[in-house]
Amino acid sequence: MLDNPEKIHSVDKSNMLGVISSLPSQIERSKMLVTGLDVPRRIPSSIVISGMGGSSVGGELVRDWLSNQINIPVLVNRTSGLPRFADRDTLAVTVSYSGNTNETLSCAQHALRKGCQMIGITSGGRLEKFCKSNDFPFVLLPPGMPPRGAIGYLFSSVAYVLQEMGLMRVEEDLQEAKSVLEEAQKGWTVNIHTKENTAKRVAKLMEKRTPIIYGHTFYNGVARRWQTQINENAKTMAWSSELPEMDHNEIEAWAVDSRGKKFLSIFLRDRHENSETRNQVEATMEILGKKSKTQEVWAQGRTVLSRMLHNMYLGDYVSFYLAVLKGVDPTPVRAIMEVKKKVYSS
Repeated sequence: MLDNPEKIHSVDKSNMLGVISSLPSQIERSKMLVTGLDVPRRIPSSIVISGMGGSSVGGELVRDWLSNQINIPVLVNRTSGLPRFADRDTLAVTVSYSGNTNETLSCAQHALRKGCQMIGITSGGRLEKFCKSNDFPFVLLPPGMPPRGAIGYLFSSVAYVLQEMGLMRVEEDLQEAKSVLEEAQKGWTVNIHTKENTAKRVAKLMEKRTPIIYGHTFYNGVARRWQTQINENAKTMAWSSELPEMDHNEIEAWAVDSRGKKFLSIFLRDRHENSETRNQVEATMEILGKKSKTQEVWAQGRTVLSRMLHNMYLGDYVSFYLAVLKGVDPTPVRAIMEVKKKVYSS
């Protein structure tokens, strides 16, 4: 199935593969979308990135990437309000690809009332109108994509906003990451046979097992991205967890519960891991390997960012090929739309 391009395209009726393959070009275009934006110039004491679903993942990647690069705390907020500490010295980045996410719009209202510095990132909708009417700067993204498919825009736009504010330099790292992704995707395309295609092979491992993706340090947001892409694209149960936290609770279940054989444990690895992280991962894999199949996924790239995005991008392709194996069109998210309709029409 995975080595028959015609069958793959017959399942992918809405062309999710085309959306996934556009990630490197999204990184390239994001700079043009942000350059010249009238961003706040006051150095913030904190940064709160608010968003839901696919629109929040970019903020999570920024947070993980910047954790050791800037002295300003970065919080990813997945609620309908800002934290109590948010004030005029807080940079509130409100991210909604559609522009109509109720929780994010509520956060924008909170930012206005609290006097925060605010920037919107959206493709239009009510968030664009809110920013215009309140004279907040905003990045206007190209419309027409599933929010999760716009991850390159959502992530890179936040990064370039921080560069425009003078908080850090991101361009060199983003360009290097773009080159790494362009090279990597050549080995994951539909025309590359399963034997030589890491994305197809990992998807095959998930065909009859429930995946749990384990991140650490810079890879916790990447692990969540794997989970949510598998959930939305392949319509398949998946979970994510993180080290070392899981070794203070979850590991006990793995040591005893016989149901572990139903799972596939995927560990996101980095050849630049420090010795403590490496020892933690390997000790954990040894215990999990007694009850479930384990699989390591190794990042490639010179910089932390390129390695993060490389492993994230592999997960996008894995989720696509798993959808093909399940025989489901990756793009429609009918259950999500049904819940939104019931919640917001009441």
